Amino acid sequence: MITKRTLGWTAASLAAAGLLYAERDGLRSLLPTPTAPRIRTTYRYFAQVYNPAAWLMLFGQERPIRRRVVELAGLKPGDVVLDLACGTGANFPFILSHIGSTGKLIGLDYTPEMLHYAQEQIRSAGWSNVTLLRGDAAQLSLQQIAAVVPAATQGVDAVISTFAFCVIPGWEQALTRAVDVLKPGGRLVVGDVKLSKRPVMRPFNLVADLLGGAAAGDLGRRPWQRFPDLLGDVTFEERFFGFFYVASGCKQI
Repeated sequence: MITKRTLGWTAASLAAAGLLYAERDGLRSLLPTPTAPRIRTTYRYFAQVYNPAAWLMLFGQERPIRRRVVELAGLKPGDVVLDLACGTGANFPFILSHIGSTGKLIGLDYTPEMLHYAQEQIRSAGWSNVTLLRGDAAQLSLQQIAAVVPAATQGVDAVISTFAFCVIPGWEQALTRAVDVLKPGGRLVVGDVKLSKRPVMRPFNLVADLLGGAAAGDLGRRPWQRFPDLLGDVTFEERFFGFFYVASGCKQI
């Protein structure tokens, strides 16, 4: 029989475990650091089950986060958009619903297998204004984009990225490169996973770290903290008890 005393001890133990877990920086010191070879190996096999697995591993928050990221980008018909670390192209329908057939969408990803499934989606949907590029987000350049999409010669109108900055090995450089390829006045929007700072949720950071590690991610990163140094009009919001965030900013004119 469960007594109030048992429940009390259980709650106290969870709270203590959460505080200890946060103090010791979770499991990240024990999990492998995201590296290019590890990302390549992980997503080579993950690609074929990515879409259903993402819904499960992200507790049903995948599509709401994607919608919110695209919403904050302020897209309009004819815009040129870069989907950074586009994966299988899960963001494409949301983006294309805003930029229409006159816009241009560029999907960049590091893993050929992920791009293969993105290409299948493009073919199935009959989209003619989507271009895929294989490359490292940390080495991104405007010249690379403009070489395949001339409309991006002066920069892109928006860069969006979902569930990627916790994975990209050179994420700080990738963030800087993303800003570099924006037109003045263009927006960068990032939606991703993180550890929760809410006291009652801290015990569940263990689960979050384990799931993040399985996807070759590091949930201890805080890309949004660099936004004020790189962009203006910065916004930041937490979602789902603090385990997800969406950050945006505008490149200064």
